[in-house]
Amino acid sequence: MFPVWSKLENQTRKVQAFNLVRVPFTIMFFEENHLRRGVEHNGPFFNLGSHKRLFGELVFNRGPAGIGYLWAAAGVGLLIGGTFAHWLGKRISFGAYKKTIGICYVIHGVSYVVFSQMPYFWLAATFLGVSRAATAVSSVLNVSQLLRHVSDEFRGRVFATMETMSWSMMMLSMMGAGIASQTWGPRAIGVVSGLLSSSTAVFWLWANWTGRLPEPRATGVEPEEVEVHCDPIV
Repeated sequence: MFPVWSKLENQTRKVQAFNLVRVPFTIMFFEENHLRRGVEHNGPFFNLGSHKRLFGELVFNRGPAGIGYLWAAAGVGLLIGGTFAHWLGKRISFGAYKKTIGICYVIHGVSYVVFSQMPYFWLAATFLGVSRAATAVSSVLNVSQLLRHVSDEFRGRVFATMETMSWSMMMLSMMGAGIASQTWGPRAIGVVSGLLSSSTAVFWLWANWTGRLPEPRATGVEPEEVEVHCDPIV
């Protein structure tokens, strides 16, 4: 009767069958012994892009150059983390993958808290890079597992849903960062951001410990089998 709703339900079931996406502000519920989670690509935190501008220009008084250095540190961290994840993903089991994701969540959040409280600019940039490296590892491993386990008929809808909710959460986080900056300083916001990001690890590791993150049947494709027929957009 409602074909659109039926398709959305099937898509949601495919997402919940493979629990590789994070829940905004750790909201989750259970259905059919699977952990059903909201989708947010970078975890629950205030937008870090706007935060880098606050730190580079206001906290460290480095002006536009400070903003550029912090973005560069984040970029280097992403490159290192992505390269490491590409190497690691071929060598670990599904169980080791789940533990790795939990560890990455912790490293990401804790490193960002340290970054937000660090009085020295270059050390702050280093911890920001570590935070983004952990994010890259979790992102690459999650996407690789999704490619392996989501079948062809659902893959486009699953990734489209993830991106839609990710950018929706990003808009809310940017608004939250702007509102919070009217009352609290960047360092206080940074602490909250890091703690919220690390909180994802608590629920992820708990779900893994209690057996609610079983490995689904592989119905997708191996990452090395994916063909790119145009210039990739970076």
